[in-house]
Amino acid sequence: MKTKDIVIGLIIAALVILYLIQKEHKSAATPTKPTVNLYLNVDRSCADAILDRFEKESNVTLFRHYDFNGKWLQQLIRSKEHDADLYWSEDPIEAMLLKERNLTRPYRSPFAETIPARFKDREAHWTGLAGRLRLLITHRGARRVPTGIEDFIHPLFKGHGVLATPLHGSQRVYVAALLRRWGPDRTEAFLRKLKYNVKITSNDQISGDLVAQGRYDFTLIDSDDALRRIRHKEPLITIFPDQNPKAPGTLVIPDSITLLRKAPHPKAAKKLFDYLLRPDTAKELALRCGKLPLQKGVEVSQPLLGATRIKTMEIDYNDIARHLPALRSLLHRWSMKR
Repeated sequence: MKTKDIVIGLIIAALVILYLIQKEHKSAATPTKPTVNLYLNVDRSCADAILDRFEKESNVTLFRHYDFNGKWLQQLIRSKEHDADLYWSEDPIEAMLLKERNLTRPYRSPFAETIPARFKDREAHWTGLAGRLRLLITHRGARRVPTGIEDFIHPLFKGHGVLATPLHGSQRVYVAALLRRWGPDRTEAFLRKLKYNVKITSNDQISGDLVAQGRYDFTLIDSDDALRRIRHKEPLITIFPDQNPKAPGTLVIPDSITLLRKAPHPKAAKKLFDYLLRPDTAKELALRCGKLPLQKGVEVSQPLLGATRIKTMEIDYNDIARHLPALRSLLHRWSMKR
């Protein structure tokens, strides 16, 4: 080999080594931006603005996976293999199911201290984020105007009401609350009568549309949905159900935030966890989304969330978590009966 070729080869090798050293130093000087894999079963129009602001303020990149049909949740429960850090759901029973299957890890956020104990897991596996009120809505031209949940099965209201199935979502949470308050026999009798007294739909969206169109007189929906319909000037009236002294009161359903047991980015995930529980985030959830702040001392000017002036149902969601098998059995029997 000629001396000239050897020299050229050595120069090229030196340049390659110098490039690799510089690249390594540059990588060490510029740390990788932290990330969080966030899975959500919430309204995207509500969550995205809050999450966008978090990314700007925290320099954390969020990978958002919206799970509106429950496929991700079921896949997680079956396989237990995932890349999820946090799960934010409008259905607290989903958080309970994740804990039941040992898929969560405890985290006590300092911003959760003023949240009432009934809205968070006693072992800190999930925390209530904000609450939706379960409200009655009636069409302005309604022939019959209800005042409470039992009007759905009252003979005078037969054929006038429409209600989402109790097999999932907010209506499942409502049945769970009734089960804890009434016991299995009365709750099962109530569900049985529903089939013959009202139209059952697959979700609140359909039920609300049918009432807004005047095809049925009333239904039960969440306060965030009611707020959206009010803003769209639909011909509806909202009613806080069950305000009589002997009635159970209006149900408050908390969103839940959960840290997953195999979270690959726990430090950044806890940062987002805390951010979602901050008082200013609670105020935005109230004004933007019609969700009730759960923290003490957080005041909002949202007329739809008049929880300080109304009677709410005193339900401890830890009790619901302990009785999930009874709820599953009850709903299974209801779904099988014609």
